[in-house]
Amino acid sequence: MIKQIELAVGRYGRFIALGMAILGLVALGGAGQTYLNPPVEEVTENTNTQTIQTTTETSAVVENSTPLYDEGQVLRDMPIYFFEASPELTLRIRTDVPGGQQVQVSQRHVIQLRATRDGQTFYEDQRVVAADQTRVSDGTVWVNTTMNMQDVRSYVSEKQSAVSGAGSLQVTLRQSVTYETNDYAGTLNTSAPLALSGETYWIDGDLSASRTHSTPVTRRSVGSPDMTMVGGLGALGIGLLAGAVAVIRRSREIDPLSVETDLARSRYDEWISNGEIPTKSDKEYIRTDSLEDLVDIAIDSNGRVIYDRSLDAYAVVQGDLVYYFITDETALTEWFDV
Repeated sequence: MIKQIELAVGRYGRFIALGMAILGLVALGGAGQTYLNPPVEEVTENTNTQTIQTTTETSAVVENSTPLYDEGQVLRDMPIYFFEASPELTLRIRTDVPGGQQVQVSQRHVIQLRATRDGQTFYEDQRVVAADQTRVSDGTVWVNTTMNMQDVRSYVSEKQSAVSGAGSLQVTLRQSVTYETNDYAGTLNTSAPLALSGETYWIDGDLSASRTHSTPVTRRSVGSPDMTMVGGLGALGIGLLAGAVAVIRRSREIDPLSVETDLARSRYDEWISNGEIPTKSDKEYIRTDSLEDLVDIAIDSNGRVIYDRSLDAYAVVQGDLVYYFITDETALTEWFDV
């Protein structure tokens, strides 16, 4: 394998070196491009984030003492209230908006009645509980409203009697908060069933809602170059250029014909014998282009190739004909005239 490589270098060294040099320059160029052009990624960030939220607290003062509560006691956020003990229910609505700017806030709270049959609405009515519009800069809006639950029960009972047998009546407490900041505007809607059962009432759900606004901004983020790739391509490029120089130098030292002869000698050694080549002037000498050609003549004539160490020459003798091969023909001039 080493001899084959030497033969290729000796014959095609310039072309091999040129190819290696081109590949080396390409690798160095790739290293430079990788270093000078680090990866760029587009990153989207949410800026100017603002959150608006509304919550509702309930409370009732005990006006009539019962076995459960004392008169004057304040009940807060109870899961159930009694008409007899606390006939009035107070809603305390808090809306939080961005501070440090003027924000317009409008709030509307209604009791909605809707009569349905088989999922179809055939009657709808609503009663406004509270309505408020204000401009605030400290970030918080409070609205308090008190409902007389005895009146609400009477109002609902009247409508319930009217739709009895025709369908079902749904009672819902709805809240709507509309806002407008310097950058965003919108509406928060929330609702929960208002339950009236016998001597008790309650809000069957959570009257809270929130919404977050933001403005997406896309920016380009420049990363770091892949130094492993840069180093690898750089080393490869330098190695290829150094290898090209080494190939050129080595190709000048290699005699392709000598290497080719060594290869042929190794391949056809069984047809070659050491001996002395006749150098008489009455012989006719015919030179072959390669040792392989000389071996072919020996095989065709059922003879052998003679290798003369003193001349470093090979020959096949056939009577007055001497077929020979030598890498340095000038060495034969003192032996015979060819």
